[in-house]
Amino acid sequence: MNLTMIDLKKDILKMSYVAGAGHIASALSMVDYLHILFNEKYIDLTKDKIVIGKPFGAQAYYAIFSSMGIFPRKELWNFGKTGHFLTHGISANFQGIDFAEETLSSCLGVACGMGLSLKNKESDKKVYVNVSDASLQAGTIWEAAMFAATHKLNNIVMTVDFNKQQILCDTMGMENLAEKFEAFGWHVIQRDGHSEYDIRQAYNMAFDDEYPTAMFRIDKPTVILFDTVKGKGVPFMERNTEWHYKMLTKELYQKAIRNL
Repeated sequence: MNLTMIDLKKDILKMSYVAGAGHIASALSMVDYLHILFNEKYIDLTKDKIVIGKPFGAQAYYAIFSSMGIFPRKELWNFGKTGHFLTHGISANFQGIDFAEETLSSCLGVACGMGLSLKNKESDKKVYVNVSDASLQAGTIWEAAMFAATHKLNNIVMTVDFNKQQILCDTMGMENLAEKFEAFGWHVIQRDGHSEYDIRQAYNMAFDDEYPTAMFRIDKPTVILFDTVKGKGVPFMERNTEWHYKMLTKELYQKAIRNL
């Protein structure tokens, strides 16, 4: 199914409205870079290891996976229903996901275990991790970052939804984030997470062997910092902390669709 980015965002809004779900702004902040990652086959869901450190805003993953034909689009309207597989936070029970968490701090440690095991087996499989910048406030993330660099786990690529916000306030300690990762021994790429050109450029630099910075050509793990905006595309949601949990009324849903 060849859906545009606007179509995907409409699906995110509709499934959130039907389910009476929050985390809409979180889904809108990462859908652009996730769409290109999965639909343009930088990551292979059937082969590579997928670790989700940002399970909420799951509407983004579901809209994308539906567009890829993993499940029928009509299933989106069952999002959040009791007993249905499209849960409010995406889980490792979902096809293609190897690990997903709710604590937002152990994901990189799990990815390091996967990366070290694959490296010892001389496997060409990648380990992809998606996190929010809020999860980077946890010390365990940085312990894992040191481990990954020390063991030269160049099969790990982590994307960060760098929107600078969390539940009710700005994230803390995110100043000079690129320099922090470099100090921890990571290769850092930073681009606009809503620009298709920038997103593709970042992924090419990380995954395309023609680039000297490609993951398997260097001896470092890679982090891609995507500068994003929570609620991107819906002006009344953008950078508005109320929309971390807030749900759409019929009137606001219609307004959001018009905005897109």
